[in-house]
Amino acid sequence: SSLRHHGFRRFLIVNGHGGNEALMTAAVQDLGFRLDIDFLGSVGHYRLSDPAHEDAIRGTTPTGHACEIEVSHAYYLVPELIRTTELAAAELDHVFHAFRTTLTDLQLTWPTAIDALTPSGALGDGRRGSYKAGERIIESAIDELAEIIDIFRQLPRWKGPPQSKIHMDH
Repeated sequence: SSLRHHGFRRFLIVNGHGGNEALMTAAVQDLGFRLDIDFLGSVGHYRLSDPAHEDAIRGTTPTGHACEIEVSHAYYLVPELIRTTELAAAELDHVFHAFRTTLTDLQLTWPTAIDALTPSGALGDGRRGSYKAGERIIESAIDELAEIIDIFRQLPRWKGPPQSKIHMDH
């Protein structure tokens, strides 16, 4: 409410962790109806970049956790965190991966521990990551986020009743 008091009416949360996506969706749905604001939404930073930049370094093993893409993010943003001697290709549990893929294809939501898929917790192959790939991915995501913000800045303010009022009346 303090931000609203200062005139802020639209909020976009940039989520930095795919594991938080379901929680973020629930929070946006709940708070978006309870707060007297024009907009509340979220987007994962990993959904913003041009997929071609990720595809250029992606190997044949599924990515998504400590993989070439995430390692590239780290090379660009915080290279001192990378322990290059620890980077390795994922040792994928192919039986569990087939099980997980089947459930995902059925669009089912269920809890998955990454270490059930790969003992090290790493997917993909972090050795494929690089500073240049990270730069392309992150800068592309920043450009996309800037475009989203520009769209929101150009949209007129909705003059209807607050979202909270609409939700409460139904």
